[in-house]
Parts: sequence; structure tokens; C-alpha cells
Amino acid sequence: MSGKAIENTSGVVDQWQSIQAARLNDGIWERLPEVTDLCQGMLVNAGAGGYLGNRRKPMLVADGERVWVLWERKDVEDGHTRRAIGILCGKYFDDGEWSEELELYRGLLSYEVASKAMQGSIVFVARDMKLGAKWDCG
Repeated sequence: MSGKAIENTSGVVDQWQSIQAARLNDGIWERLPEVTDLCQGMLVNAGAGGYLGNRRKPMLVADGERVWVLWERKDVEDGHTRRAIGILCGKYFDDGEWSEELELYRGLLSYEVASKAMQGSIVFVARDMKLGAKWDCG
């Protein structure tokens, strides 16, 4: 993950977060095109509420000859913290370039993925946060 400081016309300083990638090619690290930016819901132009998931935590998944980069984002950029749901997004690297962004799953929070696909499927666990739910642990 990479971040660079940015400043808007009002003088507000923030960070521009993005996912960067590289591959080892004949013993030399080669930087790949940017995977995606992670600024959704973070900058001052739109109302930016909080989020209870893992918004700035990219995850890698090996899938045969491909590699996936996955990340989580909030469903509505300016949505209320307690009502926001998470979307597991991803791109795969194939034949020298990144795929279009894909929505892999929606509705949970704090996605964690296995580092290797199993029989062509990405395996994950996530948190289901039901507002107002009462849990009986006893």
C-alpha cells in the first residue's frame, strides 16, 4: 500500500492511499501499474463517516498462475458508520495487466481471505454485524 500527501484548494491536507504491486522478473523487481486507489469515503469533498471494516488492508490470493489483490470498501461512500456494509472487491493480474474491478461479495465487514484459492474459489471469513441484535452466550 502506498500513500502520498495531497492538499485541496482550501489547504486541507489528507493522504491519497492506493494499492501498488511489483513482481520479481529475472531477479529484478518490476513495478506494476497501480491496482486501485483506496480513497473512497476518505476525502473532504463528500461527507465521510467512519467504517467498521478493514478499508485500507489489501490482501493477496494465489490462484493457479494468477494472483488476486482484494480489498474491502464501504457500500455507500457517505453512508452512516453503523449502517454501512462492506464490499469485498478484487482485481486479478493476468497476461501483464490488471483486470477490471470486480465485486466479489457484499454485506459483511472485516473480510479476511485465505492466501491461496481452493479449487478455483476464493475462501474468506467476515463479520456479520446485526444492529440491535442481542446475543445469548450463556
